[in-house]
Amino acid sequence: MNTLTNWLSPQAAQVDDTKQSRFYHQLTSWLMVAGIILLTVNSARIVYRSIYSEFVFVDQIYYSIIHYNVILSLMSAGVSISGIDRYANSSGFAGSGLGAAIYVLGGDLLHSRLTIAAVDTLIAVLIGVALFRRWSFGLVPAVLGATLIWGLTVTTPFALPYWHGFIFNLGELPGAILIALGLVACARRPHLAAFCWGLAAWLTKPVYFPVPLLLTIVSAWSFPVPIRGKVSKLASLMSMFLLPLLMWLIFASVRFGIAEAANQLITIAGFVGIYSTSLREFQPLYQLSKIGNPLSLSRLISRLNDPHLEWSQVYYTFGTKLKVVALSLGSVVITLAGLASQRPANRRAFTTLASGALSVMVLAYTYWWFMLHPTMWMRHFQPAMYIGFGLWVFWLLQISLRYSLFDRPLPRWGAIALATTFVIWQAYFSWGISTRISDFPTKWRCPIDSFVLVNTVEVTCKKD
Repeated sequence: MNTLTNWLSPQAAQVDDTKQSRFYHQLTSWLMVAGIILLTVNSARIVYRSIYSEFVFVDQIYYSIIHYNVILSLMSAGVSISGIDRYANSSGFAGSGLGAAIYVLGGDLLHSRLTIAAVDTLIAVLIGVALFRRWSFGLVPAVLGATLIWGLTVTTPFALPYWHGFIFNLGELPGAILIALGLVACARRPHLAAFCWGLAAWLTKPVYFPVPLLLTIVSAWSFPVPIRGKVSKLASLMSMFLLPLLMWLIFASVRFGIAEAANQLITIAGFVGIYSTSLREFQPLYQLSKIGNPLSLSRLISRLNDPHLEWSQVYYTFGTKLKVVALSLGSVVITLAGLASQRPANRRAFTTLASGALSVMVLAYTYWWFMLHPTMWMRHFQPAMYIGFGLWVFWLLQISLRYSLFDRPLPRWGAIALATTFVIWQAYFSWGISTRISDFPTKWRCPIDSFVLVNTVEVTCKKD
């Protein structure tokens, strides 16, 4: 199979340059273009509804203010701060800096959310297009496929749990995007991939740290060279992996002094799991030491029924919980099935090792969240769900190509029917959603330093 445009070609048309075949190809291309436009418009409408309807989350403002102050301190008329907040790297500059920069440029919460949504969406779709193109899909089918997948992630009933979290200017989705960029780049530009993974590890969310570290090691180990060559390659890639951290520490030392750079390094080390007395409550090994039997089934059952944990709240339906399990444990199953379906001649060392590493990390995140996490906030499980979603997409396509499913009438027409049904359903689902700028609550359109705390999770704009 070369492109999805062959799907609609009738069995009788064996010669591609026949008039009938050309007609079907043109018809398919135009239908795909129409689908891309409709998907884009409807996905934008759904995302925008969340942009103007979601409350102002305290973490969104907190981390935005931290990076806003850092950026503003570089300007002659900016604020004067003595150092960087110790929690700056809980949602690092690569994760929350963009939204903060919008405030520096004079924007407000609406402009920040719009920019974040547009940039994250565009990069995610481009990653999907690059993946489809690498598998010999034509440009139009690649764009349709990537747009279709993105549309799935934001549309009920397929939407990822807590998908709207990325509009809050936090590091979960940027971290996943940087990891995906590295995976796309690693085959031809391994050093660029290591740099992207370094950004994800040090400057988005510390919870991602083991994933890009493992991928950097796997990338070096998968080179077909002797052990000495692998070690040399690992040293080279690790230098790129550490470069974002080095850049951040150099910035901190030049702007605020060596002591501030040392504080940042100690704080980052604590966040990524190196023992720290002040941050030990965040560290899985410390949490694990407090629970006794690490495989206690009774503990798991009690946590799943604990009304104080977010898992038990009524706004998380059975369907949402089912998607959580499918995206985490299900992704490991589909990965194992995909690896088993590969012919030995078609196996690539990096694909096998990276899939194994990502599956192990999904299992680790799943254990941590279900057995150790003090609140079971859905947002904190997003790394596992994003990685699991990526594994589902990658291996479903790999298995489909391996068995030429798209060349068989039933899967071919089934896929067409499913895609068409989804586009129609999404259009119906988003029908009537207002996208007027005036709908954005006026009380939220204020300078970032005018927000005040309402409760532990919400803030509002203070009145003059």
